[in-house]
Amino acid sequence: MENFQFVEEEDFLVHLLDVWDVPFDFQQIFKDLGITTKDLEEHLGRDDLAYIFKDDWREKIKFQRNLDDFRKEGQKLQNSTDCTCCKKQNFLKTTGNIDETVLGILLTTVQGKGLLKKYQDLKTLSSEDQTTLVECICHFYLDREINLGVKQFQFLAEDIVKNFPTEIEGTYFLKRRKGGNCSGKLYDKYRNLRSKFQRSGLLKKAERRSQATTVQLENQRDSPVEEEENLDKDKEWLYRNSEPLEEVKQKWNNTISLRCPGKEVYSLNINDFVVEWPAFDTELCCSLLTLDFDAKFPDRSPGGTWAEVCNAVFKDQNITVNEYNARNENSRDIVVLSTVHKILKLSMQRFKEKKSRKYTIEDSQAAHMFFIATLNDLDNSINERAKLGKIQPMVIVIGNKINPEKYLVFIDYKYFKMSSFMEAIDFAFKLFYMFDLKFPEECQFVYEFLQEFLYGIVPNKRTAKVINFINSIKQKTA
Repeated sequence: MENFQFVEEEDFLVHLLDVWDVPFDFQQIFKDLGITTKDLEEHLGRDDLAYIFKDDWREKIKFQRNLDDFRKEGQKLQNSTDCTCCKKQNFLKTTGNIDETVLGILLTTVQGKGLLKKYQDLKTLSSEDQTTLVECICHFYLDREINLGVKQFQFLAEDIVKNFPTEIEGTYFLKRRKGGNCSGKLYDKYRNLRSKFQRSGLLKKAERRSQATTVQLENQRDSPVEEEENLDKDKEWLYRNSEPLEEVKQKWNNTISLRCPGKEVYSLNINDFVVEWPAFDTELCCSLLTLDFDAKFPDRSPGGTWAEVCNAVFKDQNITVNEYNARNENSRDIVVLSTVHKILKLSMQRFKEKKSRKYTIEDSQAAHMFFIATLNDLDNSINERAKLGKIQPMVIVIGNKINPEKYLVFIDYKYFKMSSFMEAIDFAFKLFYMFDLKFPEECQFVYEFLQEFLYGIVPNKRTAKVINFINSIKQKTA
């Protein structure tokens, strides 16, 4: 009789898995493990499903939903009313209160119980244990489609420390800093899993926040997860689009916290940056870099304009108005900046590898910009310079000072095309700041001058030669 009942239940289980559209490979696993209908009703847990479905989250969540309905509402299948197991009423009973403490959550899974036992013996959590911990918590809420807010994350992080005293709260959740995002292992895992399930259509976006039952959370105002999902949407849009310009700029502004948390500097090198933000690798690069630069320095007060520098330099060099006007704008700018290098050349020795050296005017100019006859010479010229040491962002002019033709900015073996010489100078300067790079010491004074006079960023320690040059410009243009 028992064998008959087992066969009957096994047939019903097969029928049930077919109705739930469980793939044959997974049905075979159920059979190999000897799982019965009674196991579905009473014993099968989330850790068991994770073992059965492994990385196939789509099938796991689909099965979990069917299982929950099966337990809550009973087996209401057509043509199965006479089946013995259909008459059973051992459904999952949920009380009005769910234990949402960390301890309560962990006690719902075999993995969680094992983690508690392991900590009781070792008094410490490894990195893998921390991952298991946050996964148990995240799946507990995601399986119930409960949307977490800041206060819930804060409560859970504090409760983790109560149950695992050697852990640090900030490991699991940190509130957002000014201009930045929330962070922590628990927060990041929840956000990533939630986004993954939503993109797969396995989790609906909540129209309103679910209330935690046993965790007393009041005045829940915003959901950082939802807010950052909007940022991810904008970032995804930017990944696929480079027009219309105004929409690109708007979404670029919206996503600044993803590129430079706290409005500090970019967190990636240039090559990884353009992979993650491909719009930057287009003709929009100057505009986009300027948006982030202006956000980093919103209260800049430049000391003057490039036109004032040009006027002062030409007056100092006794160049006539006709000679000045005879030069095209790019050629004129090149001559002026080259002259600035002469004026602000280093007058002291710098020490490098315990050897003293006095940099020349040519060293200063070459560290800032260099000229090549044709594009065919570009790679060879860069390779030769690389032999001398690390190459910082620099301006490359195709042609010569009198007849410049094209302008590039080089950084880490990547080239950006510019429309003019001063656009190239501007782009290179902002690259230093946004990628947190040091100015070349060969032309340190020139960059300090540009930094203070044109961009209004006054260094903590000013240089006398730069101060005198700025004062002389103001006198000549007064």
